[in-house]
Amino acid sequence: MRNMAEALEKGDLKRFSEFQADDVTYHMPGKNQISGDYHGVEAIPGIWERQGQFLVSMYRVKTYDMAATHQHIIMLAEVTAQREDVTYHDRTANVYRVAAGKIVEAWPFIFDLYAFDTIYA
Repeated sequence: MRNMAEALEKGDLKRFSEFQADDVTYHMPGKNQISGDYHGVEAIPGIWERQGQFLVSMYRVKTYDMAATHQHIIMLAEVTAQREDVTYHDRTANVYRVAAGKIVEAWPFIFDLYAFDTIYA
């Protein structure tokens, strides 16, 4: 769990993908250019690539707490991104469903969804 968070914080998508099941699904919230469902481990880098199309500085993640059971991981994090002269800073609660030690489904819950939608408008 900590290794997964560390890979995400460092932007190491290859390593982060190792913690995902081949048929993982990510449900990106909001009504913006990156919202929607992403299916399959090969789609994960596409989320960050799409974010990078809009940002001056890449989306940065800093994990501040985590909890886990044998079926779920909850990761609380602060995120920062910049687009032109607008800086986005918010907190998230990422919920991951786990099976056989791999993430099979993910739901990022964004505290300020309006700001999230604005940065990726």
